[in-house]
Amino acid sequence: MARFFIDECLPFEVTLAFRGAGHDATDIVERGLRGIADDAVWTLAASEQRILVTRDLDFPLRIEGSRPVGLLLIRGPDTMTAAQLGTVVAELLASSPEVDFENAIVVLSPGRYRRRPWPQVQG
Repeated sequence: MARFFIDECLPFEVTLAFRGAGHDATDIVERGLRGIADDAVWTLAASEQRILVTRDLDFPLRIEGSRPVGLLLIRGPDTMTAAQLGTVVAELLASSPEVDFENAIVVLSPGRYRRRPWPQVQG
């Protein structure tokens, strides 16, 4: 069971898709944190050792300092409904249970995903 932290740019249907697959999932809105800065979202996901789930393209660029266990970036047309976004996640979890979200950036779009390891932090 993986632990996920869903950004506020995603609907509750995404949180429900993770829970429906047996994962520990929480989101910003249900925790009363709507409107917190991206840096705070990043830090909170890292401190709770959760995989950050977002549509925000700024997050993958942050490789300095502490970071979440993994990053799941959901891509698709802006016209996707809440139900469609939840379905995309549910379909991934059902069809590819072997996906390792940890220590990686996973990009999910309707019907496919790709995974790459976290970039190494230059020290």
